[in-house]
Amino acid sequence: MKKYLFVALLSCASWVSYAQEERNPEQAATMSLQECIEYAWEQNAAMRKAQYDVQKATAQVRETVGVGLPQINGQAQFIDNINVQRSFIPAEFFGGEPGTFMPVTFQPKYNSNASITATQLIFNGSYFVGLQASRAYKEFSVRQLAVKKVEVAQQVSKAYLNVLINEERLGLLQANLQRLDSLLIQTKALNEAGFAEEIDVFRVEVARNNLRAEYEKVSRLVNLSYVLLKFQMGMPLEQDLKLSQTLADFQLSVVTQEMLQAEAAVENRPEYKLTEQAIHLQELNKKNVLSGYLPTLSAFATIGANFAGQNLDGYTDFENRWFEYSLVGLRLDVPIFDGLQKKYKTQQNKIEIAKLEEDKRQLTQAIQMEVMQAQINFQNAISSLEAQKRNLELAKEVARIAAIKYQEGVGSNLEVIDAETAFKEAETNYYNALYEAWSAKIDLDKALGTLVQE
Repeated sequence: MKKYLFVALLSCASWVSYAQEERNPEQAATMSLQECIEYAWEQNAAMRKAQYDVQKATAQVRETVGVGLPQINGQAQFIDNINVQRSFIPAEFFGGEPGTFMPVTFQPKYNSNASITATQLIFNGSYFVGLQASRAYKEFSVRQLAVKKVEVAQQVSKAYLNVLINEERLGLLQANLQRLDSLLIQTKALNEAGFAEEIDVFRVEVARNNLRAEYEKVSRLVNLSYVLLKFQMGMPLEQDLKLSQTLADFQLSVVTQEMLQAEAAVENRPEYKLTEQAIHLQELNKKNVLSGYLPTLSAFATIGANFAGQNLDGYTDFENRWFEYSLVGLRLDVPIFDGLQKKYKTQQNKIEIAKLEEDKRQLTQAIQMEVMQAQINFQNAISSLEAQKRNLELAKEVARIAAIKYQEGVGSNLEVIDAETAFKEAETNYYNALYEAWSAKIDLDKALGTLVQE
């Protein structure tokens, strides 16, 4: 019996574990930068809203197409003439006294009607222009989505590299902390042996405590940078995320001299294409107003049956008491005069197009300026990074030599502590410069329109 109970419990535990895996299929996901960007394109809130706009525009295209399809409507009514209005005819028609009138009714007490009407648009200038405009609006939504994709890729790239830089910085701080721990143990041993003063121990311990605080600070910063990355991706903040790439997988050397001297190719920027599409939409709007001068032709057809009587006897006798009818026809609507409304609407459209053309020219200049600024910022960032990298190498070498001198008894621990402090400061400056360089590189790719390839 215990054996069966154990098997049952084991099965339940396996089922619960399987259910949890089903509920958390992406738990502890390991992702590259490109995978994070693609995830963000699907899950980022701004991207999802832009995708909804594309879906909405697609539905609007289909709605506009539906206007040109046959429109079929059914109608049924039942009327009970409770008190039928009388009409008056000369009484002499019925043998009455001339000059008098006799009240009569020409409507039955009950009548009913059922019909189906179909209409088909044959020609309407606004319909065909509207169809073009709806498709152009869908393309406008697609362009908006492309703009948002670049923005999201830029944000995720910076957040991803920020995590990698903070993790590498944390690893280097850990190595520094281990060195100071060793130095503290060594200094305490020397103090106990009478070869070092107690103040030397205090100095090393203060430096170690400061470095420990810095390590914990950066450790929390790493956790925060993961939170920021998941937020930019649209990933649940409680979900575990691991990065499959390291900082060594990314090289700043991929930036060529041609990129630093390239002129702005505005046509590569989705914002420029979006502005062009906005102008096209406004031109279609003007064309739609002008099409209002054209006539509209449509066809219609109706079939139905009606019933009439003083009572409801035979109401369901469709063969004998209901009388069928049908009709077909054409309808032509010709606009003649609208009080000059279309004229002034056309003028407004021309003004809107002129404003958009100004926006396009201004955007062109803004992109050109953005490219030049991004190139200068990147060059400055690279120069600063090279200087800070050299400073880091020198500070590391100074710390190494100071440690050797102290071990050989020809240097003081104060010299070692000063060297370690300078080394830590050089590390901080280097990693700040490294992030600034990567951030400038990403901004340059965005300015040149090469961050996201369509």
